[in-house]
Amino acid sequence: MAKVKVDFVKIDEARFVEVCRLYFMWKDLNNSIKSWTSRGINIPDVISEQMVCFALNLLWNKGSKGGDATDENGALIEIKATSNYNSDLSSFSPDTKFDRLLFFRLDMQHNFADIYDIGFDGNSFKTLKVNNTQTVADHQAMGRRPRLQLIQIIDKFGIKPLCRIDIVGRNIIK
Repeated sequence: MAKVKVDFVKIDEARFVEVCRLYFMWKDLNNSIKSWTSRGINIPDVISEQMVCFALNLLWNKGSKGGDATDENGALIEIKATSNYNSDLSSFSPDTKFDRLLFFRLDMQHNFADIYDIGFDGNSFKTLKVNNTQTVADHQAMGRRPRLQLIQIIDKFGIKPLCRIDIVGRNIIK
């Protein structure tokens, strides 16, 4: 049996600056790959999750279990990200559980990211439609990974960003 490791880390300013540096390395790699093919690579979660945690003062889980982050109340937080500001397709585990769902929406051209609280916990999330006939719960019951466009949920419910990360300036705009 594999060990389950939960290892929460406070993202301080020095780590945030380093993650911003890594972002530009990833962006260069992504642009090089896109010069060979039409499809790039999504932003690594190690970058997006740490940026979100710094911006919202959350603890980042660098362990193997227990969500992507937690807050001061111990809430289990799931963080999803897209590197295409106008489109996304987020995939969820069949047994995903969370108290709060956050979304990192990157504008790679202008080097900023908006962070949204989607407003669903794991139970209310299960009621969302994946297609015309099935919900997230239906997909999970079949052991399938539900895939949703979180930007559509943001637009449908008029959700506003909690904050914006200016990656060049390395600051948070609330």
